[in-house]
Amino acid sequence: RANNGYQKKASRHGALFVEIKENACERLAQELKTLQPRHVLIGSTTEVYQQAEERTCLTRAILELLNEHDVSYTIMSKSALIERDIDCIKQHPENTVYYTINTLDENVRTKLEPNASTVDERIHALQRMAAAGIRVHVHVSPFLPILSDKEALIRTCAAHAASIGFENMNMKMIERASFMGLLKNAFPRVNDELTRIYENNSAYVSYYDQERESIMELGQRNGMAVKCFFYPFDS
Repeated sequence: RANNGYQKKASRHGALFVEIKENACERLAQELKTLQPRHVLIGSTTEVYQQAEERTCLTRAILELLNEHDVSYTIMSKSALIERDIDCIKQHPENTVYYTINTLDENVRTKLEPNASTVDERIHALQRMAAAGIRVHVHVSPFLPILSDKEALIRTCAAHAASIGFENMNMKMIERASFMGLLKNAFPRVNDELTRIYENNSAYVSYYDQERESIMELGQRNGMAVKCFFYPFDS
C-alpha cells in the first residue's frame, strides 16, 4: 500500500509494506463459479499497480481471469503501469478506468507523491487508454487549494476522458498535523493561505463552494462532464 506520509496508519507496521495475495487467482476462480458477478470494482482501497506488480503480474492475471468469465470491471489507479494492460482492459466494452491525476505540476507531484508515476507518464497512459477505446474518468483527488490547477486539468483531459471528478481532502481520514506539516515544508510560499483554508470552517466551506461553481462553469466551457465530491469541514 502506498504511503504519502500523512495517511493514518492501519496497523503498527504503518503503510510501509506490500502483502501479496499469492492465491488471489485461485480464490477468485472459485468465487466466480458460485457468485457469478457481472461487474467488479478493482483498486478501491489499495493501488493495484504498485511496483511489485511489475514482478508479480498478479493484477494482470486477475484481469485475464475476469475476461475469460465475461465479467466486466472498473479499475481505480494512479499508476502508469496500467498502460501495460490496455490489451486486457479493452476487451470488454463495459470496462472502465477511474484514473487519478491531481496536478499537472511535476514539482507538486514530486513533493506529494514521490513514489507515484510522473505527470507525463499519467497523461501518456490516459491518452493511450482513450485511443484504445477504453472509457476513462479522470479523478482529481485530493483537489488541493492553489496547488491543483482545475482549469489546466480540465483542458488537458477534455479530449481523452469521459468525465473529470474533483474530490477534496477528507480531513477525518488523515493525520491532520502530519498533512499540514507536509504542506508547510513543501510549499512555504502558500502555506499561510493553505492554513487559513484548512484550519477555519467558514473559510473552508466558502472556498469549496466557490470552487464548485467555477469547476462546473469550466466544464461547460470545455464541453466536459464534471463532478465535485467536496466533504464538509471536519466531517
